[in-house]
Amino acid sequence: MEKTGEGIVLTVHCIAYNQEKYIRQCLEGIVSQKTEFPFFALIYDDASTDGTAEIIREYESRYPHLIKGIYSKQNVYSREGFLGIKKILDENSLGTYTAYCEGDDFWTDCRKLQKQYEAAEKYKAVLCVHPVRCVRENGERTDTVIPEFTEGFVKSSDEFLRHLLVHGGSSCFVYQINSFFVRRDAQEAEFPLFMRKCNVFDVPFALQLGTKGTVVYLAEEMSRYRQASDASWTLRTEAKKERILAHQETMCLCFEEYKNYTGHVYDSLIDRKITETRFKMLLHKEDYKGLCQEPFRAMFRKISKKHRLRIMLAYYCPLAVRIHDGIKRKNQTHGK
Repeated sequence: MEKTGEGIVLTVHCIAYNQEKYIRQCLEGIVSQKTEFPFFALIYDDASTDGTAEIIREYESRYPHLIKGIYSKQNVYSREGFLGIKKILDENSLGTYTAYCEGDDFWTDCRKLQKQYEAAEKYKAVLCVHPVRCVRENGERTDTVIPEFTEGFVKSSDEFLRHLLVHGGSSCFVYQINSFFVRRDAQEAEFPLFMRKCNVFDVPFALQLGTKGTVVYLAEEMSRYRQASDASWTLRTEAKKERILAHQETMCLCFEEYKNYTGHVYDSLIDRKITETRFKMLLHKEDYKGLCQEPFRAMFRKISKKHRLRIMLAYYCPLAVRIHDGIKRKNQTHGK
C-alpha cells in the first residue's frame, strides 16, 4: 500500500519479534475486522530469527490492501526501546486514528475497530479503551480480565488521570495496549521526557494521552492478552531480579518527570505511586532494614506473615535462605 493511500481513516500498529507461534492468530484478528471506513495495518518485524517475517509476508501477499510489512534488519528495541519502533510506525501511518495489537495478542470481536471509532467520534475522544481477557501461553482462557470495570464511562482529562493514578497500582498500569484506539493528533511530535525515561510503552502513553482530552471506556471484551508468551517483554524481565529492579527504577524516574509534565497538579497522587514502587523494590531485594523504615513500615506490616518471615530470615540468616532456595530449585528441576 502506498503511503499516499486515499481515504484511510485508521492505521493499526503491530510489533512482532520471534512470535511465529502466535502471529497468525494476531493477523487473523486484524484482517477479519468489519468496518465502514478504510484502514490498513503496519506489521513491524524487529529482526526476528524464527519464521515470523515469512508469515507476515504471506499475509501481506494475501491482503495487499490491508497488510503492510516493515522488516527491520537490526533489532531496534535493543538499541532504542519501544519508542524507537513507534517512531518508525508513526512515520508510516495514515488517517485520523491508530489502534494497537502486539504480535502475540489478538482481537476477538470483528467489529472492535468500528465500535471504538463510533465511540471516539461521538465523544470527540483522544483515547478509547476496553477490557481484555488474559489467556495462557497456549491460548487457554483464564478468569483474569484487565481491567475488571463492568460499566463503561466517558471521562474528562482530569478525571481520567486521577482514575489512572488511583487504580493503577504501583506501576500505574490499568489498560492493555491492545485495547488502545487513539486519535493521532493527540500525540506529540516529540516524545516527552517522562516517556523517554521509561522502558515500557503502554503506561506512559496512557499518561500522555490522558492530558489531551476525553477518554472513553467500552465495557466489552474485544481482545486477548497472552500472558508470558515466548520472547515477550514480561517473560524476559521477570526472569531476572535485576531486570525487575531496573524496570521499577525507570518507573520512578518516569513518575518524577511526569510531575513536571503535568505542572505539579497531581504530585500527591504521583508521590504515592513512587512510594509504592520503592516499596516493591525493597520487597524484591528482601531489604528488611529498609522495609522497617518510614514510609514503608506500615506497608510492610500489611503483607502476609509468611512473606514477612522470609524477608526477616533473608536478612538475619541469608545462608539458610540460599540453601532452602537451592533445594527448592533442585526439586523443581527433577520434577519432585
